[in-house]
Amino acid sequence: MRLLMVTILVVLAFGARGTDINELMRDMGDTMLRMLPALHQESPDRKVLMENLVRLDYLFDKAEPHLTARQVNSRVTYNLIRRRLDESIALGGHRNLVSLRSSISETFELCASCHSQDGVAVAAFGVSKLRELDEFEAAEFSFLTRDYGAALTSIGNYLEGETREPQRDQLAVERILAIGAEFYADPVFTANKLTEVLPVLTGRTRDRVRDWISVFERIADDDSGLFSPFVPRDIPAMDRFLSGEWSTIETTLGVHEREAYWVAIRGALSRTLTRFPDHKDVPKVLYWLAVSDRALFYRYYNALSTAYLESCIEDYRKHPYAERCLEEYEFLVLINFSGSGGTQVPFEVQERLNELRRRVR
Repeated sequence: MRLLMVTILVVLAFGARGTDINELMRDMGDTMLRMLPALHQESPDRKVLMENLVRLDYLFDKAEPHLTARQVNSRVTYNLIRRRLDESIALGGHRNLVSLRSSISETFELCASCHSQDGVAVAAFGVSKLRELDEFEAAEFSFLTRDYGAALTSIGNYLEGETREPQRDQLAVERILAIGAEFYADPVFTANKLTEVLPVLTGRTRDRVRDWISVFERIADDDSGLFSPFVPRDIPAMDRFLSGEWSTIETTLGVHEREAYWVAIRGALSRTLTRFPDHKDVPKVLYWLAVSDRALFYRYYNALSTAYLESCIEDYRKHPYAERCLEEYEFLVLINFSGSGGTQVPFEVQERLNELRRRVR
């Protein structure tokens, strides 16, 4: 009852400026801007987080007709964002804020992932919006709201500054990688931007970035384009590349080099799906998007990779790749619920797996 009252009050107080998608996206950006500093505070204001979280949920509900009318991976991501928002709101009543902040952070990451699916960069907010944020937070906000030029500027300022943290350094260079390889799809730009920040990095972060640079320099020097994920391909050609050339390339790479390649591949898959949204082989893209998400994040059962696979199995069950998607789904369940004591799959997860098996087999 209390949550219902909070929802009503928030919606009455802030009513969305309109149902135009651009207005809604601006509202979402403003709401995220109010939340972002709290996500990096040891003792954030719970009231601020919850009011804006409910507000964000309301805005996503208003935006549903716009966001679900897009290609299948955008719809999958949107549905997962809504689930994450519901989970976050439910966590709002817990005394420990760690889980709440983690859930909200994952929601923001999903928003950024959705942006990668349309390849659009927008400078919509301006520097004045960022005055209350430090350089790292400004970079995060610009990245999450797809102002990639501003994000790169703030990342550079942060890395040149004196107040740095290893975890933030890691995320900062990951943002450069995503902007250059996934969004801009430019190996030369990516290598150059990473090279610019390399001198201020140390330890494992420096080693990681150096390996990334070597990948993009090699790709840029390959005139044939045979081993490049940046070469435009249709869905069958992309599937052949990932099943053939890439499987050979991957065996020769180190962990960090594979990571760089997978980021570029994920962007290429999104661009391919944008070009061919109604192609009969869309399940092939969903399968490889799931594999790329697993390769990059290796996250738990209910991550984006799982959602891609569920869409592949449920919406395209007669396609040959539905079986392959099911095999990948089974693998995700196995790795996420296995440990030293064996494999312990929760009842509801096993039931869901059995349901998907019945759809395909």
